[in-house]
Amino acid sequence: MKKIFFMVALGIIVCAGVLSAKSIFGYLDETGDADYFSLSASKDTVWVTFTVPEDAEFAVVVLGSVGANLGYFELNEDEGYDIKLTGGGKFTLVVIDRSGDGKWTASW
Repeated sequence: MKKIFFMVALGIIVCAGVLSAKSIFGYLDETGDADYFSLSASKDTVWVTFTVPEDAEFAVVVLGSVGANLGYFELNEDEGYDIKLTGGGKFTLVVIDRSGDGKWTASW
């Protein structure tokens, strides 16, 4: 009985963590490397904010639910670090290392 209770409690904690997750991170080693993640937006507008290393040049490609290219965004001081996703649904974001290396994070 204790084992079943523990597994149920653990399942609830894991599910709650997954449901409340609103950030992700990765590390790109060299020019040309890429990471990707998907998110489902139940709202019409979701802002995704990125942090990237100051001495690196990263970009993001946004793909729609069927893989259509919805946009290309440079992550820098001039272009900004925020991407606006509209219309709801599933999006895949591909983070691309154009120069340098380091950890990136995305929050929404």
